[in-house]
Amino acid sequence: MDLVTAGIMFFSGALTHIMATRIFNTWSKGKAYKIAYINSIAILKFMESMSQSVIRASGLEEEKNIQEALRQWRDLSLYSLRVCITDDVWQKMAAHDWDTAMRMLKKIEDMNYETRE
Repeated sequence: MDLVTAGIMFFSGALTHIMATRIFNTWSKGKAYKIAYINSIAILKFMESMSQSVIRASGLEEEKNIQEALRQWRDLSLYSLRVCITDDVWQKMAAHDWDTAMRMLKKIEDMNYETRE
């Protein structure tokens, strides 16, 4: 294959890729998954306090048992979220533990708060 033919094939493939991403709107789908991930983490943060109330109302009295139940709930919540998010988004934004997820959410909230001012 000569250089001209290879160049034409390469640039036609690149052009086709650009047009396909625009037509099928895959850029916005990726953004939607990222936003869904962030919103899900925010909902889990809200649900944590509700879960704490439910666990305390269930009759557990020792703080150690309550913290263990919350730890298991947090792990299960992040695992459930992992199943719902695409691999690409998970690899870019993954929070494998609760503290990392909360730090990421705090940074995003701080960025949004700064842009409003």
